[in-house]
Amino acid sequence: MPRKIIFSCESSWPRYHTKRRYIEHMREVKDMTHNNTMRGASAVAWIALVGAVLALLLGWTAFNRSGRDVSTIVENQTQEAVEDVAIITARAQAAAELTAIRAQIETQQNLQEAQAQLQNTRADLRQAYANASIEVRQEWQQIDAQLQNAEDSIRNNSANAIENLNDALATLKRDIRTDDR
Repeated sequence: MPRKIIFSCESSWPRYHTKRRYIEHMREVKDMTHNNTMRGASAVAWIALVGAVLALLLGWTAFNRSGRDVSTIVENQTQEAVEDVAIITARAQAAAELTAIRAQIETQQNLQEAQAQLQNTRADLRQAYANASIEVRQEWQQIDAQLQNAEDSIRNNSANAIENLNDALATLKRDIRTDDR
């Protein structure tokens, strides 16, 4: 006759007469506990997801009611960045051209050609600054005045033509904006 193993469990658990019945019972308990835990966790996850979506919608609505549209803000910032890059490029090109003009003046080469190149450089910069903001146009007025002084110095064959070109070059090489953005 096979020997029966009797397990004695804590107070509320029934007595199991065989090891097999005890293992089966423990599997059932584990399955029930696991299923209940998973249902509870998935319900919490769904509630959190719905709450997050509602918070996102509420935030979006509140931002749009403030009178600002996100797409307009992004579009404006992109346009400003494109304008800034165009002006920086024009300034770098003008600085290179002014350096070449300065070399012509220092070597006393054709001064009329240098004056014509300076006029072309001014025209290119004027076109680059045409659609700029008021602050940037004020910088353009300063640069244009310096270039005009340099052009007048070249026309009059003045000794301070190189000094005027150096002033204009220094202004062109500065950053467009000095504010902390």
